[in-house]
Amino acid sequence: CGGGPSVPGGGDDDGSPPGPDGGAGGSGRFQFSWEITIGGATATCGSVGAIQVQIRSTDFNTGDEVQKTLSCAPTGTSTTDLLPAATYDNEVSLLDGDGFPLQSQFPGTGTIVGGDTLTIPGVVFEF
Repeated sequence: CGGGPSVPGGGDDDGSPPGPDGGAGGSGRFQFSWEITIGGATATCGSVGAIQVQIRSTDFNTGDEVQKTLSCAPTGTSTTDLLPAATYDNEVSLLDGDGFPLQSQFPGTGTIVGGDTLTIPGVVFEF
């Protein structure tokens, strides 16, 4: 476990021409952050049995899900890959070695508009 506090987002432009709003074909990203704590103090991934952090963005209208899974770090910030313009429910989970959630937080719903990177509220996994 461990690693740096920031993990760069992945994803490439989907190849579509820029939309009229300047976005990459009406795509955008969510930026999210997390912290793992025990009794209010920053904790290591290993101390809580965590291996990965995952964000799951679910299109509010279609139910389509997009996931991004990162190596665990006690604190971190990242972005999702490019998502089509839509409204999404977001879930950030701390996963164990078998990929099962130790905890999940729902930092909120956000609407992607072409070219945007929207910051959603950070989550704290408190143990």
